[in-house]
Amino acid sequence: MVEPNKIIPEIVNRRSVREYKSIPVEWEKIERILEAGRLAPTAKNRQEWKVLIVNDKIVIQKMVSACADQTFIGSAPILLVAISTDDSYTMRCGIKAGNVDTSLVLENIALQAVKEGLGTCYIGAFYQKPVKELLSIPKDKTVIQILTLGYPNDKTQPRIRKDLKEFYSLNSYEE
Repeated sequence: MVEPNKIIPEIVNRRSVREYKSIPVEWEKIERILEAGRLAPTAKNRQEWKVLIVNDKIVIQKMVSACADQTFIGSAPILLVAISTDDSYTMRCGIKAGNVDTSLVLENIALQAVKEGLGTCYIGAFYQKPVKELLSIPKDKTVIQILTLGYPNDKTQPRIRKDLKEFYSLNSYEE
């Protein structure tokens, strides 16, 4: 078994936070979080992504319905809307690079948020069209994910994870 203390603490301590304190997040922390995202790898170093920072409480409340009525979203002081700005490049494997690249950016962001004492939650349950309309995102851009961001107000415990051996096979695929 891998010892958790041998893994980067931010990975071990990351949780999906669904309750936030009403404390504003300092701009310096936001900049470090975004810098962590900027340093993420992208296919062919295209860097075709953008993060829209939403901190207007009225807009955040409107985002709740655009995010399948997940009311906890309204408690977050910030939403980070991750956008693929160019979906034209498909990697040789057949997957759109923008989806993968933007996901890598978000994971760097989430891990830096933990380092800053903040919490996040990935939001994939949202409706593309209402989010784009509400935030004036052009039709040719794709919202990949939304992250809530703020100071956690809960003591979310780690979820039980499957055994490591269930996640890999050696040299050929095995069930």
